[in-house]
Amino acid sequence: MKLYFKNSDKTQDFVQNYWKTYAGEFAAKLQNQTGVRVCLKGEAGTEKEEVARFVHFATKPDTVLVCVSKETVVSGTLPPITGIGTVFVDGIDLWDVQDQGALSTFTAKYSQINVICGAIQVTPAGFSQVFSIPTLQTRGIAPRAIEVAVQAFRKVGKSINEFSSETRQVLEGYNWPGNDVELHSVMTRAAYSCKSGSELTPAKIGMAEQGNVVSIRPKLEVVGNSAPTMVPSAEEFAEGYMSVKKKWSESFERDYLMGALNRHGGNVSAAAREAKIDRSNFLRLLRKYAIKAQTFRPVTKIAA
Repeated sequence: MKLYFKNSDKTQDFVQNYWKTYAGEFAAKLQNQTGVRVCLKGEAGTEKEEVARFVHFATKPDTVLVCVSKETVVSGTLPPITGIGTVFVDGIDLWDVQDQGALSTFTAKYSQINVICGAIQVTPAGFSQVFSIPTLQTRGIAPRAIEVAVQAFRKVGKSINEFSSETRQVLEGYNWPGNDVELHSVMTRAAYSCKSGSELTPAKIGMAEQGNVVSIRPKLEVVGNSAPTMVPSAEEFAEGYMSVKKKWSESFERDYLMGALNRHGGNVSAAAREAKIDRSNFLRLLRKYAIKAQTFRPVTKIAA
């Protein structure tokens, strides 16, 4: 379960400003409404939670957004949190008929709360509003990549200079099957492996173009003594020992998983065997960090 409060997240302005261009008109339809049932429909990786976050704060800014699991919906009970204005749950098009029925019961019980659901392929019945999220390619890759890169580098206390023209070309040439989630993965990787203030070339973000093929082959070498920086920043010291330890431990796990997938071209079974981790546990860790194995497989470039 994840909670979003007003002004509680430094990335909130970033989310609101970006999605206003694409979902602002849709959100305007929901102003001053309660008990609205919304379906966000889009390809895998189009960050439905982020769109739900935009819609929530554009319509109910003084309330809480709660992102819940299917299990919470099936149980029929929300946690005792004051000020809930919107509930978001993803993947409903994959639920069976019984669980779909539980969703109907859940929304009826919480009739004064807006419920936003995410779906990939089909839109189940019972929704008063449906918004189709444009793919990353439709929205334009380079501008989005710059914003995502700035956020990723800022999180690790670094800055970026700019994208080279070659990098822009490679970014536009890749078809991004994982959409925004895949882009975040690429830029997060770059943030840990690049020096602060460096120009982002294709090699530095782990992308390469050969003929008509653009592929992602991340190189996870440590630059200097960073990846992540081994001396905590002032902000990290203020967070406390356990918080920083957890953050760095997660950084290690993330980089190890990406390195293993990189070595085996996105083959999960082979990567898990080398890591001496059960495949199911390896997949669980990939889900934890939203790492897509397909990101590490060469992809044919889309023809102009």
